[in-house]
Amino acid sequence: MTVSVWSGLEADVLREAMQCGEAEFAKLAGVSERTVGIWKLRGGVVRLRWDIQQRLDRLLSTAKPLIQQRFEIIRQQSPGRVMLTPRAPRVRIGLFRCWKAVGYLHIAYQAGRSRDAMAMVPHVLGHTEVSPALASSAHHVASALCLQLGDLPAATVAAQRCHELAQASGVAVHIAASARSAVRVLMREGKNAKAMRLAIRAADFSAGKPKERSVRGSLLLLGAIAAARCGNRAQAHALLQDAAAEAQYLGRDANFGWTSFGPSNVRLHQADVLTTLGEPSEALKTTVTLENLTAERQARYFMERARAWAALGDPTRALNARKQAQWVAPGLLNG
Repeated sequence: MTVSVWSGLEADVLREAMQCGEAEFAKLAGVSERTVGIWKLRGGVVRLRWDIQQRLDRLLSTAKPLIQQRFEIIRQQSPGRVMLTPRAPRVRIGLFRCWKAVGYLHIAYQAGRSRDAMAMVPHVLGHTEVSPALASSAHHVASALCLQLGDLPAATVAAQRCHELAQASGVAVHIAASARSAVRVLMREGKNAKAMRLAIRAADFSAGKPKERSVRGSLLLLGAIAAARCGNRAQAHALLQDAAAEAQYLGRDANFGWTSFGPSNVRLHQADVLTTLGEPSEALKTTVTLENLTAERQARYFMERARAWAALGDPTRALNARKQAQWVAPGLLNG
């Protein structure tokens, strides 16, 4: 019996099958009790590090047949599996179900399940007219997915529609959040100076609530990467510092507004900036608490390490890092 990719959901199912408490299972898995709690809380959104996945593989393969049977039964019956294979409603839906469908779209994307997310996009977009804010959020995911697939024209159209719908909502935080799609499209086009200016301008709004601070912080991080690509070292570090201040206010890794923003995400972007500015050795010293990140961000962490190792002329370690990224989110890298 094997699990192709372990998520927090499968890990918690194994814990239940073994009839372990969180503290006992944490020792067996070689993680903290808090991490086990995160797996239970966030389920299929959380993808585990490759070494933890290997330990869980060993736990499952060496378990008694009764435990393995119990694992398979609980896994099949677990209601949390909807987080791994979300499906959009098939009929015209109301506001609440529309919100739920858009949420599943974000979950699929953040779990590194690009194919599932892309399959959902047409249906979800067809039912979001009940709310400009939800429609804008759905178009944001659509733009990100198109960029992953290398379809820049489609990503541009989705980003434009995302911004138009956000403006129609009249809510400042939604308008600011929509700018993230435009910034990413500009960066993909190589217009990094323009992307940096847009990110800074969009982040200039009154941010007091956690969601507002998360959106502002994510814009500052994008601006920092754009500045680094322009060779503007001072501006890049200044934007990172501002983003770190927002993360410090939150005090934890969170996912307000589907931003995955928090201290770990700031350090992830810091590594990106350092490598871009020609300091790969410093980038590799950046530590990130991976279990607090979504699968998509965990994969990006390993891809950044691969880029840093490649810059240092070590293709073997670069390849190993890329393999780790593929292990965490195979759907993300395989399209």
